[in-house]
Amino acid sequence: MTSHKLAIGDIQLIFFSDGGGPLSEEGIAKTFNPLPEEALAAFQALPQPYTMSSTPVYLQTGGQHVLIDVGSGEGQLPEEGHLLAGMATEDITPDEIDTVILTHLHMDHFGGLRRADETATFPNAQVYVARAEWTHWLESGKAPAARVELLKAVFALYEGRVHLYESGEILAPGITALALPGHTPGHSGMLIESNGKRALHIVDALHVAIQMPYPDLSPVYDVDPVLSGQTRRMVLSRAASEHLLTFSYHLPFPGLGYIVHKGVAFAWDQV
Repeated sequence: MTSHKLAIGDIQLIFFSDGGGPLSEEGIAKTFNPLPEEALAAFQALPQPYTMSSTPVYLQTGGQHVLIDVGSGEGQLPEEGHLLAGMATEDITPDEIDTVILTHLHMDHFGGLRRADETATFPNAQVYVARAEWTHWLESGKAPAARVELLKAVFALYEGRVHLYESGEILAPGITALALPGHTPGHSGMLIESNGKRALHIVDALHVAIQMPYPDLSPVYDVDPVLSGQTRRMVLSRAASEHLLTFSYHLPFPGLGYIVHKGVAFAWDQV
């Protein structure tokens, strides 16, 4: 099972692949519609086959056992839903997880909260959701009814342990929420800091490497593609200017690197 270990100061991280697969030219044309010819050429120039990943992150920080996102869940096996198997290879049990931070409420980020038998995957965890995200999906009336009912059923398993957070809030030692709206209204990244070391998790503010040279290119599943492009430019510029180790949920595993300025756009320096 795929995993990757990293330390940021005193914080220990393990990146787990929940699943993923190759993205074809047909798939990228559907993902970015319309897809400019120059962006397609940029995709063709990437190492092929280009493989997207879903990458939850486990952190040990200040005595807490934290997951940032939990993948799609066992119901999506075998394509996705491999988080628990990956954790088992590192002798991490679901019972040990005391904090789950959800960056947004798309299935590939929250589905792993519930097991195949519809019980809570992490029975001892406090669960954190951005207030703007909760409002959009569960209270605004704008979300599809089926998604609302699914979310209600999943969060009912954690009754009394669901907390709504705001941008700038410290959710666990060294982990601060950062609003990155556009992909979804409450989509959030995480700034990770310890002993003078820093890293930035931009999650789904960027899905595919071609969005670095073309940061205004937004996928069809961004709720607000214009805002998404503005957010992407902002966060990539910050990552480059501050030389922050950066990771993204869907880049080829483990999705770790540095953003660098390149003309009016950006490039990726993978580590």
